[in-house]
Amino acid sequence: MRVLIVEDEPDLASFLSSLLLGAGLVVDRVGSTDEAFQALENAPFDVSIVDRCLLDSVGSGTGQVSIRNASGPPAARISAASSAPSEFPLVCR
Repeated sequence: MRVLIVEDEPDLASFLSSLLLGAGLVVDRVGSTDEAFQALENAPFDVSIVDRCLLDSVGSGTGQVSIRNASGPPAARISAASSAPSEFPLVCR
């Protein structure tokens, strides 16, 4: 299985990558939505893990739809924000 991680925080991207590599998955990492679109054009992915705040920077939900439609893999939105669930919707800065 090939996974695309779209995350602009290097430590979090590295952590996620290590977990997935340890599970035997093939992992590609990018740090922006522009890089994600390029990666999706160049290789097939089974799933993408996408930083919610990066998506919000291009319009809430718009980035997720675009990233999913670029090559068709399901996308999981993640956030490393410290907000409690009761404080959602999360505001990204």
